[in-house]
Amino acid sequence: MNTHRDNTIDLHSLGEHLYHIISASSPTYFISLRYNLRDENNVFDSLRKEELYDIDKVRGTHHHINNLLRESFGDLMTYWFIERDKDFIDKKGKQLRNKYSSHLILSTIQDDKIEEPTRTLKRVMKEGTIPIECRAYTDIEDKKIDCLDAVLRKASWVGTTYDDAVDIRYISNLWGLLVEHPDPAKDYETGYLLKQINKKIDIDELIDKKNSSY
Repeated sequence: MNTHRDNTIDLHSLGEHLYHIISASSPTYFISLRYNLRDENNVFDSLRKEELYDIDKVRGTHHHINNLLRESFGDLMTYWFIERDKDFIDKKGKQLRNKYSSHLILSTIQDDKIEEPTRTLKRVMKEGTIPIECRAYTDIEDKKIDCLDAVLRKASWVGTTYDDAVDIRYISNLWGLLVEHPDPAKDYETGYLLKQINKKIDIDELIDKKNSSY
């Protein structure tokens, strides 16, 4: 990958390179995960707070989520990106770095994976106050989103008690995610997912190659 003379990454070239790889994999969903600091009993988990500062623990959660997705939907193409949340000011006025969160680009879930679910997905569909299997859907795509959300929440770091832990969107502008951010008012050198490279995070932190389908 090309670098500038100051040894920073050529973000435009990197974004284009990733775009050409990922665009060939039927990317459908853009998922953001904001990990919950409370357990299923809504109790603050101090150990998890420490783990969310550990890049290896974050990658381990990606691996776990990949397994959950595979057991429910079969083989999917996954592309993981890591973001460091905004720094914050503590009670003493000291600026501290914040924990990690994750972004996932995911390929298409085929209709038959919902119409003829695996045993794992069948169990997921039976859970909850109003189980997915009891809901009426006019569009199978809506059912896919609910199933995907429910499967992701099986990961303990995500859980069911924090509604904003999972944000699933359809990808309408992959170029904007990787190469050029569509909002010119944003001071990004490249697309949304690579915005922290050369600033808060380096390329080996931001791109989880081990758990991605490169």
